[in-house]
Amino acid sequence: TSPTTSPTTSPTTSPTTSPTTSPTTSPTTSPTTSPTSSPTNNPTGPTINWVLGAPGDSCDTACVGLESCNNSGNEAVSGPDVMNVVANFLGVPCGSTPVGTSGLDGPQIDSTSQCNFVSSASDCSTTPLPGTRRFCCCGGSTPNCPTATDWVLGAAAATCDTACIGSGSCNADAISEVTDDDRMIAVANYVGVTCSREFSAGGFDLPVLESDGGCVYSDGAPTRCAEDTLSSTDRRFCCCGGPTPFCPVT
Repeated sequence: TSPTTSPTTSPTTSPTTSPTTSPTTSPTTSPTTSPTSSPTNNPTGPTINWVLGAPGDSCDTACVGLESCNNSGNEAVSGPDVMNVVANFLGVPCGSTPVGTSGLDGPQIDSTSQCNFVSSASDCSTTPLPGTRRFCCCGGSTPNCPTATDWVLGAAAATCDTACIGSGSCNADAISEVTDDDRMIAVANYVGVTCSREFSAGGFDLPVLESDGGCVYSDGAPTRCAEDTLSSTDRRFCCCGGPTPFCPVT
């Protein structure tokens, strides 16, 4: 018997039906509504009613357009520490240790940057000597003219949560405003410290006072109230005013 012949049936042809085309409906486009923008209004605390009068002006004049002058608020500036706080807040630091004035035009700063606090009484209508500027509490009958800030210098190695016990809760947002040399110097002045130098670094415990007097502020990292200090001898600068503190940085 001879071998069988090759199959006579050719292989089937390729499929005549082409694959289905790609979907004709394109994916939906990206959302057209952009995320909402950042808030345009920064949180604000209570209005501070301290005003720096023009040279030679009474406090009645300095308070024009604001609430009326409050003598009791002026008279609360009755010592050198309080005088320094108000002067620093108004951006005119005292050039030397403040002294008392027997006149009715205190508190004031003269043309040589000598600050004079109230020794006995103050009168809103009294004009100072030419070139002298009065510090005026322009808050009317219920002024907000603080004579102390909410800045606290913690003990060595203490967190700000610990430093703020009894002084209002720690406010990390306010502490995080210490972002340059000038602000660092201002805050140090408020707690009675003179920095030997100022510089920035990374860390969630900043700003701090180092054992050699160096003042270190954050290079951008937000402050954490519960953060331990990097060194056991560092002391943290803490804002302890709760949600609406008086923690100026100028």
